[in-house]
Amino acid sequence: MMDRGLTAGWPDTINPLRLIGFFAFETIRWCGGLGTLSVSMLAAWTRPARSGEMSLHTATFLQMVWLIVWGAPLVVLVHVGQGSFLALQAFHGAIFLDAVGPVVGVGLFRNVGNQLTGLVMCGLMSMHTVAELRLFRSKADRTALKVDRDLAKGIATEQAPFLPDPARLAFARVVGAMLAGPVLGFIGCVAGLVAGLSVSRSILDVPTVWFLYNFMEMLWARDLVGIVVKGVAFSGAVALISCHEGLRRPEGTAEDLGIAIWRSACLGVAAILLLNAAWFTFMFLGGAPFGRTVLEPPVPR
Repeated sequence: MMDRGLTAGWPDTINPLRLIGFFAFETIRWCGGLGTLSVSMLAAWTRPARSGEMSLHTATFLQMVWLIVWGAPLVVLVHVGQGSFLALQAFHGAIFLDAVGPVVGVGLFRNVGNQLTGLVMCGLMSMHTVAELRLFRSKADRTALKVDRDLAKGIATEQAPFLPDPARLAFARVVGAMLAGPVLGFIGCVAGLVAGLSVSRSILDVPTVWFLYNFMEMLWARDLVGIVVKGVAFSGAVALISCHEGLRRPEGTAEDLGIAIWRSACLGVAAILLLNAAWFTFMFLGGAPFGRTVLEPPVPR
């Protein structure tokens, strides 16, 4: 039979109408839970920390540092390979050296740099945050820790251990990721630029000054702004999805945890692609005052 608890199970029969209803119900329930978590996070900011509870500022700072420390090596490795590829592709595709600097630098800062960084953070947070919060919720269910309403009713004392607020846990991780995203994006773009410059000098004999000059000539202020905006948006989206998957009702088995991690990664990647398309449409295809940087808008005939 189909599980009618808080976490719906897979239908036991392959019936098209039943599958449609299952996916519709799951989608509505998942989006509703995500919206509820978002609102509760904002409300958590107004509540003071309880006795013995870490402040939101400290928790957010620790999450940001954790992401930067553990995410930087992955981001650098990914962008080194991408920068090297762009340098060789620019030369063999354009057949002139002037294109190497702009293709590598502008390609990273404007397009693929933040997207690759977001994908790295998506994988990192899906693996770590979902498992961390699921483990926390499982332990909390087993130990039956007290909550705030138990204090009000006199069931528990101030000295008893309390259950941390899930909204505060999510707030620290989401805001920490939003702060770490632009930093990691800039680190990745610089790493890819240095890798592309090294390949251009050693293999293509492109002078460093010429490489950097052509790159700076094609770089726009909106590209630097995009590192901040897209870094915040991509990281915040994947962190929110990961926290939502981690704070849902624990399902208890390694297989269920793996499905939650997989679902978080897939939805995080989809969110990054949608946000990236929205940014490109708004900034580069929206016309004045943003306009295009390469091609003029087509003129109707």
